[in-house]
Amino acid sequence: MNPQQLPGPLGPNGEFNTLNGLPIHWRDKKRGVTHKCEGADVQPGVRLIWTLCEIDTNAAYLPDPPDADPITCDACKART
Repeated sequence: MNPQQLPGPLGPNGEFNTLNGLPIHWRDKKRGVTHKCEGADVQPGVRLIWTLCEIDTNAAYLPDPPDADPITCDACKART
């Protein structure tokens, strides 16, 4: 987790979908698609990130700064 990346407004369970005001997107090289993500700081120093199509990922794999690649995952697009 990069402590410089600050989460956006928190949802009812402390989840966020932006870092530094930019949407969280993850390029899934294995599947060849870009996902939309959400995350939560579950305790100090522990940040969980997942895709809207329910794939867990690691905050360390997010670009710094977050990029805005177009979402190409159909399941993520259906949940936005």
